[in-house]
Amino acid sequence: MWRGSNISDSDKWIELYNDGDRVVDLSGWKVINRAKEPGKELIVQISDGLIAPKGYFLISNNSKDHEFKNGKSILNKDPDIVKSFTWSKSNLEIHLLDSDGVDVDAAGCGEKPFGAEADKLLGYFSMKRVDFSLSGNIEEAWEPESQEDCEKANTLDSCELNFATPENSGRPKIEKLNLSKTKFQNGAPLDFSLDYNVSDSLDDLKTIRLKLVDGDKILDEKEADFGETQFIFASPNSCPDLEVEFIDNTGLWAKKSFNLICFDSSDKIKLYEILPAPADFDCDGNGKIDSNDEWIELVNFGEEAIDLNGWRLKDASGKTFEIADKEIGPEGFKYFCKSQTKIALNNDSETVYLISPDGSIADQTSYKNAADGNSWAKWGNDWYWTTKPTPGEVNVIIQPKVDKSPEFSELQEAEGKKVSLVGTISEVEKSSYVVAFGGGSVNVVLADGVPEAVAGNKITISGLNHSGTVPMIVADSVVLKQAVKIAGTTNLSTGGENSLLPEEQLIEIKRKIKITKRRKSEFFPVNAEALVLGASANRGVFSSNHRQLMLYLLGVAGFMITIFIYDFCCRE
Repeated sequence: MWRGSNISDSDKWIELYNDGDRVVDLSGWKVINRAKEPGKELIVQISDGLIAPKGYFLISNNSKDHEFKNGKSILNKDPDIVKSFTWSKSNLEIHLLDSDGVDVDAAGCGEKPFGAEADKLLGYFSMKRVDFSLSGNIEEAWEPESQEDCEKANTLDSCELNFATPENSGRPKIEKLNLSKTKFQNGAPLDFSLDYNVSDSLDDLKTIRLKLVDGDKILDEKEADFGETQFIFASPNSCPDLEVEFIDNTGLWAKKSFNLICFDSSDKIKLYEILPAPADFDCDGNGKIDSNDEWIELVNFGEEAIDLNGWRLKDASGKTFEIADKEIGPEGFKYFCKSQTKIALNNDSETVYLISPDGSIADQTSYKNAADGNSWAKWGNDWYWTTKPTPGEVNVIIQPKVDKSPEFSELQEAEGKKVSLVGTISEVEKSSYVVAFGGGSVNVVLADGVPEAVAGNKITISGLNHSGTVPMIVADSVVLKQAVKIAGTTNLSTGGENSLLPEEQLIEIKRKIKITKRRKSEFFPVNAEALVLGASANRGVFSSNHRQLMLYLLGVAGFMITIFIYDFCCRE
């Protein structure tokens, strides 16, 4: 329709026809107007189009429902392509080029459109091709459309003043197509269902074709009758894309592709450390510290590398980041900056979720009151604030020192916190004490051994606390207040008596033991139990006087036994 309609001069279109016997893929083909100056001649380049044998393809300046100033378009067919274009009514020369740029056909010769005189006198006529053996730039190949054919085709709203028979390709159109799932476990079959609605003007949809493709390579292919919904493929060797085609009886098809995600399932992938308030770590490496340097870290507690493709991170607001093309090594770490995840971690309170590819929650943690530079870190089965963030490394739990002596219940909860307390020794081991404190017991471990002490001694402890039912403190210093009993002794060589200190006099000896600060406990591979040395049984602590008394008693007993044997055996 070169001139337009009685509604608008812009109500125009171009129709292509396939005179061959096979479907032609029009992708990359162009329609140009040679009557225009170079650089402005392109009318449309077809990105995706099919034309059936003896079929049509409709390119329109507007949709069939377009409202012009004087009314709605006269079109009664949906165009295959809607593209705004113009041309002169006094000179027309349209050319069709294939995807290689070869000139396939033409319409017009650069002068007035063929049939222009009839158009002026009787109404608005389209140029109708009647002879495909002739070149399209020869007038004899064309004639004005007739009113009879217009009414027979019924592709206009009215054939009173406008005479044309526009026809589209009739290609199937996917109105809706959903895949029941796009994530599949590596090594498992690909089973899924399709939920679809496909329209076709000829109502001749016949086949569904599904292809598993990896680049240009087809890995597997299936066909089924239109209407089928359930499909299954054997496990592919690589993670493919899925192409779904709906094909009608003319061979035209509509296609949609899905990017499938193949994942490793594992219960060893967990949240490990979170930094909500960056202070000194440039996570995204842009040379400055800001909120984009927040990060979330994962850990792999397993002994095999895991593909994280399809795993997701999510915050309490529902903001989600899907991990793609990342692998985490055995007993390895992987952290993700906010600049990548777009997840803004709140400082006052937040919940972070790790979602496995199957949609289940693999892990989650919540925190409150994040301080600048402190990370929320996993240690054992629990989470704690630490002043030493360790992205990409084993967690180190170091909490701010408390000024007041903690409650026993606080020690049971306060993992990695620096503490100071005063208690009473209840048991003594080679390198540890059991200290009674606040209604419970605390294990105290020292790297260089413990000073000699007995149950009942008062002790002041400063060190790093590890939580538990029976808390453990790795001490860096102790102050021992020890009561020592000094008894009088006899100088055996002279028979005189030592009188340095009166017998039974008590003196207080106060010793402060400085201990080299040992490395802070880590979640793995160090086992916390290894820090508790020795058994928990009581051992007596004997003074040298006690040992002398025992030797004396043994000697006396031996002498008496000897006399008894002599008296029994030898006396007449």
